[in-house]
Amino acid sequence: VQLTTDMYRGRLTPTIQLLKLTPAVDICLEHRSNPVKVFSTHTGEMASRERYESLEQYIQLWRPVLEMEAAYSSNTADKVVTILGVKIQWKRKRGQTQGTFIVPGQFARSCCFLIRAGDQLCVR
Repeated sequence: VQLTTDMYRGRLTPTIQLLKLTPAVDICLEHRSNPVKVFSTHTGEMASRERYESLEQYIQLWRPVLEMEAAYSSNTADKVVTILGVKIQWKRKRGQTQGTFIVPGQFARSCCFLIRAGDQLCVR
């Protein structure tokens, strides 16, 4: 078990973050229980408006809303794929850590999944 902290009734409390089932299989409980908090960014402004100053403003306001919806929907669909032994190339870009990896096409086709640019993943 891997622990983290979370706020509960105004206090930091220990919370189970990761459950190790076998040496090769972990379940990330944090991402499963609260995907919106983990995977999305929050905006301080309401996205819905009568008028927008520009396309850029529209995108800036609605992107966090769509990210929250995508994070929520990804967990309610209950489609989980675990890939073991993937080599990840890590880079720091604009203050964020980003990783890239290659999944062989035959493996992806046999598992019937597709990862698109911008998809969010739990990497452990």
